[in-house]
Amino acid sequence: MSLNLQRFNLNRMVPGSKLFMSSLSQRIVLAIVVYIVIALIFLSSVMPERYDLKEGEIAVRDIKAPKDIIDQGATQKEMENVIKSVNPKFDYDEKVYLEALNNVTDFFKKLYMYKLSNAPINEKVKNMEELSPIILDETHYKVLLEMQEKDLKLIEEKTKELINKYMKKQITDDSVENVKLEAKFDIDKLNIAAVSKDIITQIIYKVIKPNMIYNQTATELAKMEAIQKVKPVTYKKGQIIIKEGEVITKEKIELLKSLGLLGNPIKVDFLLILGSLTLVLLLELLVIYYLSTFQKKIYGNINYLAFIVVICMIFFAVVGSLYKYSVYLIPMSALSFLIGILVNVEVSILVVSTVFVLMLPMIGMDLNALVFLLTSSVSAILRVKKFYQRYDLALSGLLIGITNMISIISIGFIVSSEIKKVLILSIFGFLNGIISIIFAIGTLPFWETTFGILTPIKLLELSNPNQPLLKRLLLDAPGTYHHSILVANLAEAAAEDIGANGLLARVGAYYHDVGKLKRPYFFKENQFTQENPHDKIVPNLSVLIITSHVKDGVEIAEKYKLPRQVIDIINEHHGTTLVTYFYQKAIQCTDNCKEEYYRYPGPKPSTKEAAIVMLADSVEAAVRSLSEPTEKNIENMVRKIIRDRLDDGQLDNCDLTLKDLEKIANSFMRILNGMFHDRIEYPDVNLKNGKEV
Repeated sequence: MSLNLQRFNLNRMVPGSKLFMSSLSQRIVLAIVVYIVIALIFLSSVMPERYDLKEGEIAVRDIKAPKDIIDQGATQKEMENVIKSVNPKFDYDEKVYLEALNNVTDFFKKLYMYKLSNAPINEKVKNMEELSPIILDETHYKVLLEMQEKDLKLIEEKTKELINKYMKKQITDDSVENVKLEAKFDIDKLNIAAVSKDIITQIIYKVIKPNMIYNQTATELAKMEAIQKVKPVTYKKGQIIIKEGEVITKEKIELLKSLGLLGNPIKVDFLLILGSLTLVLLLELLVIYYLSTFQKKIYGNINYLAFIVVICMIFFAVVGSLYKYSVYLIPMSALSFLIGILVNVEVSILVVSTVFVLMLPMIGMDLNALVFLLTSSVSAILRVKKFYQRYDLALSGLLIGITNMISIISIGFIVSSEIKKVLILSIFGFLNGIISIIFAIGTLPFWETTFGILTPIKLLELSNPNQPLLKRLLLDAPGTYHHSILVANLAEAAAEDIGANGLLARVGAYYHDVGKLKRPYFFKENQFTQENPHDKIVPNLSVLIITSHVKDGVEIAEKYKLPRQVIDIINEHHGTTLVTYFYQKAIQCTDNCKEEYYRYPGPKPSTKEAAIVMLADSVEAAVRSLSEPTEKNIENMVRKIIRDRLDDGQLDNCDLTLKDLEKIANSFMRILNGMFHDRIEYPDVNLKNGKEV
């Protein structure tokens, strides 16, 4: 299945024209298609796998977190445990101590007062029951009222000592009983009568109360501080959430729901979707901006754009299928090489970098994988311009494979101690490099044919003398063939000197005059006798025959399916130059002679390579006609030809600068001086027995 894509010439697009609008529409459609396809592939790769699980089931395999996630349920439980562990906050209330001490003092004060009164004992007891701040049993009141004063003072003294000892402590509601027991323990150790111990115990039990007042604000603040110190329970990407054989709990089910890992998730990860769509859009816009700003010829050629779109979509589809098994199966070097050789190295670096960023979430930021993919793609890009013969294919695959091995082994030794595993992976990396390049070269003709893209390999094939069209040119128009070889030498050297495509200039020069095959003997270089067919026809017919070789050449080139870039050179190599010889001859015959009838139909050269072929063609023919091809005469002729073409406006549509033209002139002179250098004239000699006689 091939794609029938219309080719465009960026230099002929006029803003506002239908062609321009059509090209713009195609770019928009391509941008939308690539965004949708890449976004869907990217989402399908980063979206987590879903499971059909229920509470109480046994996990049949490990379930890992697809991204960093906080376990809200476990974190909440941890917070609750921390809150429970926070002790309530209390404030010490000294008033409780003072109140207890005052009550004891008042108690004994009243006791002394009633003890000294002359009222009956029952009335004294009744008064104590009604007015005493400390309520005791009736029996205890009678004992105290009838007790000797020294014993009573001893009880008061010991009671106050115990109050001072225990009521200054921090007593809470929970600890008050323990404090009373401690006080009881001290009372039992006193060396006094048992009844006195009992009375002291009763008084102490009555007055000891909690002196720590609950501070709700401080307690809540302490809980908040404790909660803030709780670290969320998190699972890192790739960490096992549920182990194989583990019973699935309700909490785990809730966690899987929050991750969208169940068959019909309640929660849709909108952040994941939004982030993915935004990342793809951002990267696509950056690529479009770069191409439209720094690679205008690529951006203006719909074939290049369509190829980049298709190759990237296919690559992402392959990556989406392979990365789950092993990242070392990803043919990164194939993508780098294909874009580099079919488009250019700069675009290959840009596209591969973009693809590399989109792949990061898929490969989980694995250091080994990152280094492997990076070195694999870089090594492939470095080999793009090294393909001139079949041997280079094997060498490139070998070098890329070795680079992959070294990167895997070096990083593996840094981050892993499993030497055996690292060595096995390095072998996979080596095979990946070789297979990727073989695949890239094997599919190269498909990409060339489908998208009409010219590659150095295709140019090398076309430069083979055994090409049918070149063999035909050699047999049917040998003079033209020889002329084309000389022009090719001049064009390639000049193109390389100014940084143009020397190989394209050479091949274009090989085929630039194939139109002469239709009437070879009407062209001087193929006339091997004194007879010239132009002597028998009028000048306007001669010029028609001469100029038609351009149109005939385009037809022959299309018949032989030559690349569009070569056909353009054939079509443009004469531009709209004047056929001077027949124009001058026509002027001699008639005064009513229009110059435009004696010019080539054009178009003028639109590329550096086409312009160089035009200049090389004219220079080679002109220098060959010199009777004395001295170095000075050659220089004068070369500069005259270039100046004439420049003044005639033939170089207006290409990107050649005056500096380029100077380099081209110097290159032409260097080659031509080598072709027409002075030779030593050897004298006639007779040799006899190896000696001159």
